[in-house]
Amino acid sequence: MRRFLNILFVVGILAAASGGIAILVLNSRGGGIEVTLPTPEPASTVDLKVHVSGAVNSPGVYTVLDGARILDAIEIAGGAAPDADLNAINLAVRLRDEDKVEVPLVGESSPTSESPAASRLIDINSADALALTALPGIGQTRAEAIVRHREQNGSFTRIQDLLEVSGIGPATLDAIIDLVEVR
Repeated sequence: MRRFLNILFVVGILAAASGGIAILVLNSRGGGIEVTLPTPEPASTVDLKVHVSGAVNSPGVYTVLDGARILDAIEIAGGAAPDADLNAINLAVRLRDEDKVEVPLVGESSPTSESPAASRLIDINSADALALTALPGIGQTRAEAIVRHREQNGSFTRIQDLLEVSGIGPATLDAIIDLVEVR
């Protein structure tokens, strides 16, 4: 009788072990819990309206996505005309709503209206030190201080936050306030 109980005990252990192995094998083949992660939203779906004129094949007002560049607007307008002077404009400038892009003809001195780059405000949250030195009263040292402050403290939320930057006082802020923006 004792031998029978020992055999029964060993058979029970083997059955439990093989059942556990079977469960592990079945779960590893995809029978586990399904996890669904949310898909991220597209980065930007804002539409911008831009006016493309001058030496392009189809001048007009076009809709582009936020982040588009002057080159994209020219392509949407049917491409540059054969006599367009694409070297006279910066094709890499990002467009903003209501920008006007005028592509000059070869030999024209400059577009008749301001290019987006000429009328643009400098975004103090994305400008590098070189771009910031174009501002009155902002030399290399102050420009680097602005960039360093932004890197250490995060983006500026208002233009007046520039007063927190070492070397920027009320007089300097007054000189640049109409030339900068916070985006």
